[in-house]
Amino acid sequence: MNIKFSLVFLFFFSLSCQKNSRKIVNATINSEVTTIDPHKSYDAVSNTIVYQMYETLFQYHYLKRPYALEPLLAKELPTISSDGLTYTIKIKDNIFYHNQNKFFKSPRKVISEDILNSFKRVAFKGTDAKGWWLFKDKIVGLDEFREKVTSFDNFFKKKVSGIVLPDNQTIVIKLKKRFPQFIHILSMTFTSPLPKEILISSNNNLEKIDIGTGPFILKEIKHKEMIHFLKNESYQTSKYPSSGDREANEKGLLASINKELPLVDELKFHVIEDETQRWKGFREGLFDFIEIPSKELDKAINLSGKLNKNLKDVDLEISSSLVFWWLGFNMRDPILGTNLKLRKAIAHAINMKSYVENFYVHSGRLANSLFPPGVQGYTPTKKHPQEYNLNEARRLLSEAGYPAGKGLPVLEFNTRRNSEKHILMGQFIKKELNKIGITVKIVVNSFKEFLQKAKEAKMQFWQSGWLMDYPDPENLLQLLYSKNSNGGPNKTGFNNKNFDSLYEQYLIATDEIKKLELLQRMEGIVVSEVPWIISNYSINYHAKTKDLENFRFSDLIFNFYKYLKK
Repeated sequence: MNIKFSLVFLFFFSLSCQKNSRKIVNATINSEVTTIDPHKSYDAVSNTIVYQMYETLFQYHYLKRPYALEPLLAKELPTISSDGLTYTIKIKDNIFYHNQNKFFKSPRKVISEDILNSFKRVAFKGTDAKGWWLFKDKIVGLDEFREKVTSFDNFFKKKVSGIVLPDNQTIVIKLKKRFPQFIHILSMTFTSPLPKEILISSNNNLEKIDIGTGPFILKEIKHKEMIHFLKNESYQTSKYPSSGDREANEKGLLASINKELPLVDELKFHVIEDETQRWKGFREGLFDFIEIPSKELDKAINLSGKLNKNLKDVDLEISSSLVFWWLGFNMRDPILGTNLKLRKAIAHAINMKSYVENFYVHSGRLANSLFPPGVQGYTPTKKHPQEYNLNEARRLLSEAGYPAGKGLPVLEFNTRRNSEKHILMGQFIKKELNKIGITVKIVVNSFKEFLQKAKEAKMQFWQSGWLMDYPDPENLLQLLYSKNSNGGPNKTGFNNKNFDSLYEQYLIATDEIKKLELLQRMEGIVVSEVPWIISNYSINYHAKTKDLENFRFSDLIFNFYKYLKK
């Protein structure tokens, strides 16, 4: 943290502390916020901001594991027809939007038409919604709406035949085919309600507008510095949970049962890209909680797994994660994408165990399966599919047509961020591949640059990861489904007819034994074709101040800030 930043931050921090009656949570995010539009947000940083403002029909229960969906804007869980095709959802009738005086002539509450607007907006090409692939070929009439509505002028005139509004508090959605994961999509901001009058007045541009119903109202945003929220004094969508699992009871997380939310007056997110500076700021008392940097874990945690004594007035929180990491290949690349033995040679040349130990220390476990622990399909007895073996790597490289690397052009490895850690990761990969004669050029990207390159398929070889949107293996497998390439989440461009067929069978399967068989077969294809070199599963280590209560981190629950208490 540079001196100028420290002095400015300390000044404002001291002013905040003088207002003893104000309960303020200071948190950090590790890169600039790319968007506050609920339909364009899809990276973890932007989601962290967006989910404080916008709400969804359903959410994951804060204090239950395994994860369980519960109503949020909806009155209850949906009524689903016996054939699994029709979802009837009742929404609460007392939920009002932010900024009533600024945007509305009279009090404006959420109605079913606002939910329909959100479905339309995710389909409308002019929005450039990041989640369209989740809805594609799912809802009757929505794909037709996407193709026919080419101008925002016709946005509200054109109907979606598969979405019916019997009244202001009911929405009925007809699916084209069974899709049991659909309810999980309804917990994402792609279905946040949006009032017609705001979409018209903003010309469908929500980049500078907070028109959500969430627990916090946006006061100020400086994308590269700080995002400041104030408590929504009129918030009444949800209350603190009245029940929880064993861990919630043991950790005293049920002391705030049924209390009105949110429990703090202000929320500030400080943008600090360097993890060392974030940790330094936490140690100086500037932040209320922080993910412990991997390189600090050995110093922060003793052999018994507890925080060292030098970390006073601090609690340790360890949580499992649904984040999965791998190294990805561009399967459209004329060199890597067309040469399976070259990809296999690279996979066997990288000491993935050493890679994980170097860069994730306690915070990552070497992956042994395509599916993370806790997700159906995970097999704990499996070993990493690409064993580190330089002799095998050299043999495969020779069979690929490049003995000892001769004739092979320089390969480009793109970093995910421009931090020291990510540059060192690239250098590790470069050094490993150099052992078998492969020359690598490291291309350093900011996270924003990385996302844009991934979208445009402009990278050859890179580190990639996925925070699962919902705890179902389908959410990971769709990253390799060919119809999700070309701007969708399939960034590798992997195209395998057998995989696609099995994936489509899985989407409609109901028999659990059959589903498990399909998962194993799809995993086998990925292992044999190597569009990915699987790396590791994440483990979350957080340190928090003792005066921060109700803290239970989950990288699946972005709106947990409303439960925090000081």
